[in-house]
Amino acid sequence: MEQGGNSSQAGPALPSILIIDDSLSALCTLEAFLCDEFTIWSAQDGAEALELAQRLRPDLILLDVVMPGLDGHEVCRRLKRSADTADIPVIFVTVRDEEANEIDGLQLGAVDFIAKPFSHAVVRQRVRTHIELKRHRDWLRDLPRALGMDLHDRHAQLMTGLLLQLDALRHALSDPPAAPALLGYVNRAAALARESMEQTRNTVRGLRAIAEGEESLAEAISRALAPVAEGTPLQVSVEQRGVPFPLPAASVHAMARVAEEAASNAARHGAASALQVSLVYSAEAIDMTVRDDGCGFDLQAFDSGRHGGLGLRGMNERVAALGGTFGIRSEPQGGTVVSARLPRPQTRSGNA
Repeated sequence: MEQGGNSSQAGPALPSILIIDDSLSALCTLEAFLCDEFTIWSAQDGAEALELAQRLRPDLILLDVVMPGLDGHEVCRRLKRSADTADIPVIFVTVRDEEANEIDGLQLGAVDFIAKPFSHAVVRQRVRTHIELKRHRDWLRDLPRALGMDLHDRHAQLMTGLLLQLDALRHALSDPPAAPALLGYVNRAAALARESMEQTRNTVRGLRAIAEGEESLAEAISRALAPVAEGTPLQVSVEQRGVPFPLPAASVHAMARVAEEAASNAARHGAASALQVSLVYSAEAIDMTVRDDGCGFDLQAFDSGRHGGLGLRGMNERVAALGGTFGIRSEPQGGTVVSARLPRPQTRSGNA
């Protein structure tokens, strides 16, 4: 019995729940409780449930304990053995309220229990709680990679510059005639250190805002680009088309960093005066285009190694790590266009 609730609704994808119960009346009751907030999938036996969980990857599973064939405990055991479904939280639905039964379920990896007969308020609140907990767990899972890319792409480069300045200072100290140059080295090193500190603060603020769900993609990009354009002639605009849908924190962070790197290149290397970020939401993907009116550069020269890094490899890796595609078009005196496309998170609505 495979079906998805809210199949006729357009707009953002809802968190999804797979309900597994051999009782049709229980399935209908739980779906009625939850269908206004969540996309609902259902199964009436363990074998079908395992196949749906593997294919649909729901955000939460409500699992009846007592079923013919594969019972709830065995279904949970198999879910937790599979790398593809091990992280999906499971709430057991049961008429058994004995402590021993609950201990068995928790040892198998369940996160909670809901007792029959159902309480509307209890069901909704427990489901909301565990959906929110999963969102935060997913963000924490993706955080090390996002931080690692940031530290490599931005802070490591700044610290490398700082070390070069300090090396130059050390050599100058061994040559007294060069003493007048010392102040310049010191000033540049101090400026790089201050910039590194500010970049670190911005990274932490941005990650916190994304983790708490406070920023949309457009807002995250606008915040990331503000310090890049500050003190330069660069005028930045961000526009979006289509109906925005929720994106994982890792996707928001990656797209904002790609836009920031593209803007930094436009301001520092391209002498650009205008930069436009376009976000297009479609049924299949989110497409971002960052277009500047700067001097551009020779892509063939870049590919042959005669051009600086410009952070292009890091941008490509960020997008590719999330299953997306990255592209760039540029030519001397023709400006630069950076594009990134990420697939829309699995909607899990309608028939699969």
